[in-house]
Amino acid sequence: MLISFVILAFLLRLVIHALSILIQSSFSGPIMQRTWEKVCGMPTRLLRLGSLDNGTKKKLLLVIPGNPGLASFYEDFMLGIHKETKLPIWCISHAGHQVTSDTPDLKVN
Repeated sequence: MLISFVILAFLLRLVIHALSILIQSSFSGPIMQRTWEKVCGMPTRLLRLGSLDNGTKKKLLLVIPGNPGLASFYEDFMLGIHKETKLPIWCISHAGHQVTSDTPDLKVN
């Protein structure tokens, strides 16, 4: 009985994974650009959605994260706003909130 349950759970995970790949491959929406920029020496996540060269009269929506200060937390929000407005949207995380291999050691005074 336990082996049947384990096999069923494995097959269910396999189907879910296959469906997620299928959905991602068929998605034809805007592409989220994810880059790292240095802000005061700290690696900082920058998300960009849409282009500034698409005739939007130089309008840009800037998302300033609250709590949490992670830009990636706001990706779905940005996609929804971009879908409705077609305006380019950027989001910058709080400097140092996302740790990378380049994050310097911080010393406590």
